[in-house]
This record gives sequence, C-alpha cells and structure tokens, in this order.
Amino acid sequence: MTGSSLFIVNPAAGAGRAGELWARIRRDLRDVSPNTIVTTRPGEATSIAQEAASTYDRLIAVGGDGTVSEVAEGLLGLAGHRCALGVVPLGTGNDFARTIGIHRLPDAFQALARDHRRMIDVIEVHCVVNNKSLKRHALVFAGAGIIGTVLRNTTPLAKRVLGRAGAYRAGLLRALWHYKAPRMRVLCDNAVSEGNYLFLGASNGEEAGGGMRLAPGARIDDGLLNLNLVGALSRWQAVKQLQSLSRGQHTSHPQVRYFAARTMTLESDPVSDVAADGEIIGQTPARFVVKPKALLVLAHF
Repeated sequence: MTGSSLFIVNPAAGAGRAGELWARIRRDLRDVSPNTIVTTRPGEATSIAQEAASTYDRLIAVGGDGTVSEVAEGLLGLAGHRCALGVVPLGTGNDFARTIGIHRLPDAFQALARDHRRMIDVIEVHCVVNNKSLKRHALVFAGAGIIGTVLRNTTPLAKRVLGRAGAYRAGLLRALWHYKAPRMRVLCDNAVSEGNYLFLGASNGEEAGGGMRLAPGARIDDGLLNLNLVGALSRWQAVKQLQSLSRGQHTSHPQVRYFAARTMTLESDPVSDVAADGEIIGQTPARFVVKPKALLVLAHF
C-alpha cells in the first residue's frame, strides 16, 4: 500500500461485529504490518485523527458511517494537511463507503492499494446542543424531522438481526406510529417556505439510511446539496411511500419537494432532532451548508 497509513478501528461498529471482523482482516494484511489504534469510546476517533494527521499520509477508518464521520471530523478541523481519508466498511449502513465506490471489502483494499485520491464536498452542519451552538460535518446526509425518532428506534439488536437495510426500515416504521410533523420555517438559498414537515434532508450522495436512495442523481463533488422537503403525510401514506423511498422514486409525490441548493436553514416548533450520517448530533434551529472540495479521500471510482 502506498504511503504511511494508520488504521483507526471501532470494534463496536456493525452492532459489535467490527472487532471480530478486523481481527480476521488484519491477518490478511500481515505483509504490510498495519499501524492500528482501537477506539474505546464514542468521539475518540476524532481526537486520534487530529493528532495523527501530521504523522501519517493516510488515516483509514475501520467501522461504519459513524466511525468515518469521526475521523473526517478530525481532519476537517485541521488546516494545511494533505492526509487522505480511507475506509474499510465494517458498519451497519456503510453509506459513505458505497458513495465513494466501495461496495465490498475487496473494493476497499483496491482503493488503498491504488491510492486513488479525490477531493469531495462535505456538509457543514450548525445546530444547538444544551443551548449552545455546535458546528459539525456530515459526509453523506444531514437532516431534521422524523429522522431523529427513526435513529432512536434503530436499536443495536435490530441492526444485528435485520442487517443494514432492514434495521433502518424497521426504525422508520416504529417512528411513524407516533410521530407528528412539527411546524417548520425553511430557507433554501433565498427561497422561504413554512408548513408542517415530516422530514427535511440535505444529501451529498444518493444513499443514506442503510442504502435508501434518498437523493437520486446527487453527486459528492458537484458543489451542491440535494434537498428533500417532505410535507406532513398520514401514517399509511408514509408506509406506502417506503418502497418508493428505497428506490429513489419518492420525488414525484405531491408532498415531496426535491431540488438542489447550496444552503438550507430551518426552525422548528417544537424543536426537532438534527442528525448527521446516522447519528443524532443536536437540535434545531439548524443550518446545512455545502463545502465544496473540502476533504481528500481514497475512492474506488
């Protein structure tokens, strides 16, 4: 493999299976003697990345979308480095890995071996945590509305039993049972709209939620966000649209507005959870902004 690499391993990823899988994978990498740090708590990968970026040429996130986001967050907080982010996908969703062309483990190792570097966009997310402003980043998706309730209902047991696609769909079905669409005010670039919204999403790639095609046609390097503004649907309307959502065919529904923009700002009454790449990170008010060509990655496309 080209360059000095550090593998940052989250053994808890993939509902706890990543640690076992990495032990087997590492044996296959014995010829390159990979430098490895195993994380022990949430958020630790960010501080590891910040410290390691000046020493290593490549930081390889071993885990799921949460692990990748933590390593990316560490890199995005630094200026002037040329360290690239690589991925070995061992999580439940692995949406970011697929977005950069890594669908299977052999794809990941080919990307590392070829050292194919690409600059990609990221989503800068501003929200509120404990009455204080927070800035974070998302690589594939950020949003508000029912997404927070979906994530709260997507349990580790569901991930282990149902897999990446089934777990998120089960979480959505459970969330729909009692969720009520809040009143929101939304500003997309210079256009304002108000109403009751079930879901607001800003996408940097086509897939999120374990392979759901939320943003058909979205590209990770075009300098734009693909936005979904989904109005209030009844429980049964939403259930009927689930298959369309999975296939990227939901955008023609009369309660869905789907378009590209560079920013989305929103307020919600009552406040809504804000999610980024499969994790709840804060609450509204929130702002999502595309940052073009902000992160160097090892891609397989």
